[in-house]
Amino acid sequence: MEDRVHAWSRFLRATALSCLLAGTLCGGLGYFFGGRLLDLLDDRPGLHPALRGGVAEEVEVVWQEQRVQLVELEASTSFVVFPTDCNANPPACFGGKLLAEMDRCAAIAVRRCLRASPTGARDAVTVAVDGVQFHRPARVKDLVVVTARVSAVGARSLTVDVRAECDAEDGRQLLVGGKFVFVAYDVEKGKAVEHRVQLPPAPQRD
Repeated sequence: MEDRVHAWSRFLRATALSCLLAGTLCGGLGYFFGGRLLDLLDDRPGLHPALRGGVAEEVEVVWQEQRVQLVELEASTSFVVFPTDCNANPPACFGGKLLAEMDRCAAIAVRRCLRASPTGARDAVTVAVDGVQFHRPARVKDLVVVTARVSAVGARSLTVDVRAECDAEDGRQLLVGGKFVFVAYDVEKGKAVEHRVQLPPAPQRD
């Protein structure tokens, strides 16, 4: 009997880990089946004790690691510079227009990131803009691409690296770069709140 139990335990362990690996490579179905197997191991009445414990704990560790990696960190937007976007020296684009577009893109990245908040935090507000540097002007008819990535988090804050680039025929040229700092915010209570989002570990370099 014990040999059958241990054989069944090994089969379930291999199946659960294979499902989670498939979820890493192919998407949500692997997570679904791996998660259902974890529920089975944890909750099914009458399941032999030898099939609980080690298998469930091993699957749970992998499951939690994958959930951390599913945090969305990036956003990208674009726009074409119109004559109405110019400052007093046309055809140069008004710097405030570029900053507004960068702030909007950063807010989208933060909103996506907060979907993983275990506290339910979903809203955020800009509290600081650091290290903004204008490298070259954008001009009328330029296609400007803005990219944002959440690079650091605190208990309440999220820091976003943002770049605005001109998408030209010979490649992209950096226009503006800077960091935008947000805090998770409870609109009803009117105060900052903790979000407890954990960023995935940075990839190791050889």
